[in-house]
Amino acid sequence: MARDNSLPPFQSLAETLRGILRRLDAEQHLHVYRLWVEWELVVGPQIARRARPLEFRNGVLLLVAASATWRQELEFLKPELLQRIRSHLEDDRVRDLAVIVGKVSPTALCPTPQPRLAARREVSLEAIDCEKVLQQVKDPLLAESLRRLWNTRERFRLRAASGQAHSSSP
Repeated sequence: MARDNSLPPFQSLAETLRGILRRLDAEQHLHVYRLWVEWELVVGPQIARRARPLEFRNGVLLLVAASATWRQELEFLKPELLQRIRSHLEDDRVRDLAVIVGKVSPTALCPTPQPRLAARREVSLEAIDCEKVLQQVKDPLLAESLRRLWNTRERFRLRAASGQAHSSSP
């Protein structure tokens, strides 16, 4: 199978992570994104089943509620929710809440850990580079998510490379 040369080559994950971290205001926003993973701990299971964080921008946490009734309930609970969020994050970066009605996805934000694959015999320089970048990420949950992303990308790249090797053999 011939490679489509119009597609850009794989970019190293370390380069991608550096670019992402440069664009993100890591000190201000990454801390807040813990809420996506820890939402049920912050608001409790009843609210977590019916509302989820959707976006954080300019100090406002946008929530999606399952219905207009829950949107109204969250508006009434706004002072208490803000207090819980600020207490959980131990700061006041979240200055306000906004609520819209939409589809609330199930609580699949924290997948169960998958067994690790057997260690590879060789470690690429890109992997070492990636680890150096990940050490700069202060949030351990985000770092682990990025590490899983890199591992998935690496498996995909290796499968693609082995598929090309099989297709080019006589």
